[in-house]
Amino acid sequence: MDRVKKVACYFCHMNCGMLAHVKDGVVTKVVGDPEHPTNAGTQCARGASALDHLYHPNRINYPLKRVGERGSGKFVRVGWDEALDDIASRIKQLISEYGAETISTIGGTNRTDDFARRRFFNLLGSPNVTHTAPVCWIPNFLTETISYGWGSFDAEVMNGSRCVVVWGHNPGASYLPEMRGLLQARELFGTKIIVIDPRFSETAAKADLWLPIKPNSDNALALAWLNVIINEGLFDAEFVSEWTVGF
Repeated sequence: MDRVKKVACYFCHMNCGMLAHVKDGVVTKVVGDPEHPTNAGTQCARGASALDHLYHPNRINYPLKRVGERGSGKFVRVGWDEALDDIASRIKQLISEYGAETISTIGGTNRTDDFARRRFFNLLGSPNVTHTAPVCWIPNFLTETISYGWGSFDAEVMNGSRCVVVWGHNPGASYLPEMRGLLQARELFGTKIIVIDPRFSETAAKADLWLPIKPNSDNALALAWLNVIINEGLFDAEFVSEWTVGF
């Protein structure tokens, strides 16, 4: 019997909605969910490749124990009980000899708040829980949030912006919900889209104005814009006075 299940894509932090078609317990197709507010039925190449990841022949579905030298690639399959007992005994031995803080862990891009792993190390008594995000997405996110607040790509939240500048970014290829928001903003509010990119990207193809600057000339363009904006008074002086420091 065929069934359709609502699921979420975890290949990036947008968590787009998808519909998984299931037959006899096997997922046969994954498509975008038209009812999901983030992607409204659209799907990028990563989401479309979900089945390749789910049923890839090299996917690890059970514990493997190394039996050769590190790097030799020699592993044997073991049972879950054996694997968990072995790991537990090694952790206990390390804590007994060196203390709980000798244990650390780093997580991958599992797109969750990682509560179980953090709580496990909390109970062990170790604060050494880290993740790939602090050297990847979080610095980007915090800089963006500090600069101009929480980002959102829904057309309604763009507040009818008359112009949006997409600088060194290609949401048409890698950030479809944002691209959808941009196109909706143009349709609903007449928003003009300017794309700054040496390449004629997927986003540039949809732009009202494409500026193919030379590589490494971004600063020159930014300074030129600032010069015109400041000298011609094309900014909200009251807002700048209220919300900025040192201007």
